[in-house]
Amino acid sequence: MFSSMLVTRSPALPRSARLKSPPKGNGTTSESVWHCLHSLRRLLSPNFAVSTVTANAVLKEPWMSTCALFVLPGGADLPYCRTFNGAGNRKIAQYVRQGGSFIGFCAGGYYGSKQCEFEPESLALAVVGSRELAFFPGTCRGAAFAGFQYASESGARAPVLAVPALVDGEEAFSFRCYFNGGGVFVDAEKFRDHGVEVLANYEGELDVDGGEGKAAVIYRKIGEGGVVLTGPHPEYFFLRFFGGLAADWC
Repeated sequence: MFSSMLVTRSPALPRSARLKSPPKGNGTTSESVWHCLHSLRRLLSPNFAVSTVTANAVLKEPWMSTCALFVLPGGADLPYCRTFNGAGNRKIAQYVRQGGSFIGFCAGGYYGSKQCEFEPESLALAVVGSRELAFFPGTCRGAAFAGFQYASESGARAPVLAVPALVDGEEAFSFRCYFNGGGVFVDAEKFRDHGVEVLANYEGELDVDGGEGKAAVIYRKIGEGGVVLTGPHPEYFFLRFFGGLAADWC
């Protein structure tokens, strides 16, 4: 089952205010979709409408003119490939180049990178290959922290993310964020001349080689639009959803 999200503004509002959220279907998990919907609606209501959209709608319906944000949530990367390789990815890339915004959380972060490298030494988990969107022009490598198992919280944790001072007058800060199987954007700092900006880094030691740096969240301007890709899940409202488990992850 696949479900991405579209965020859109009320019908009377202009395109720039519309947002779309992840489609339901192959690749996404119900928990990831729930958290995307919950967090985006809390942040954007009543000015924006956040809704799920099916893969078929992404491929065949004219959503691009009314969509302000396309969100690809966590789940699994390979089903995204089976769904969108070819025409679907061309449509998403065109949407971004023409001024749209895209967020890929976790699996969406792997999918939005030029190269996905996930647990290559594991016969049960290994996923390695190039990806068509290539919004991040390098490799997303994971899991950044060991222990991931599908449909399980056994490898979940809440690592500290360090956010640099991105503009004059701001101060750097850090916070804990839900994580379960996400990647690190390898050598992200080396892609500054490609427009890549690191928005947050993992603190502490990783279980994979992140190259130069430990980029957990990156931004890149693509044409007239922009892309944010993440390894962790900043959209997860995990203290409420998982209750006492959060203390164990910290």
